[in-house]
Amino acid sequence: MTLHNPGQVVVYPILDLRHWKKDIRFYLEKLEQVAIDLLKDFDIVANRLSDKRGLWVGQKKIVSIGIGIKKWITFHGMSINVNNDLKLFSLINPCGLNIEMTSIQALTSQDINLSTVKQRIQKRFEKNFLGE
Repeated sequence: MTLHNPGQVVVYPILDLRHWKKDIRFYLEKLEQVAIDLLKDFDIVANRLSDKRGLWVGQKKIVSIGIGIKKWITFHGMSINVNNDLKLFSLINPCGLNIEMTSIQALTSQDINLSTVKQRIQKRFEKNFLGE
């Protein structure tokens, strides 16, 4: 189950993978790297877990990823927990898992400006997908 709420940044890139690489794993890893690089800006080390999608800080999930691809055109993407109400996740099993979620705010004890996060995501996206 998925939950989007205020304080999350949801990124749903629409890309034609024929211009990069026709490889779903390539796309997922690039998308995860965008978020890993973004979280480093906030001194947060996020990791991939080999048996689960998304990004984790310890055993808590901070980024959820769910993609769709049709004719090599991507849709859907990822949600990054920034300043959102984490208590709402207790009402569901996020991504069908019995897990605890975290956020940038919970890990840094700071209110994070969502506009700043969006600008940084754009830069990280350009770096990872365009090499800029």
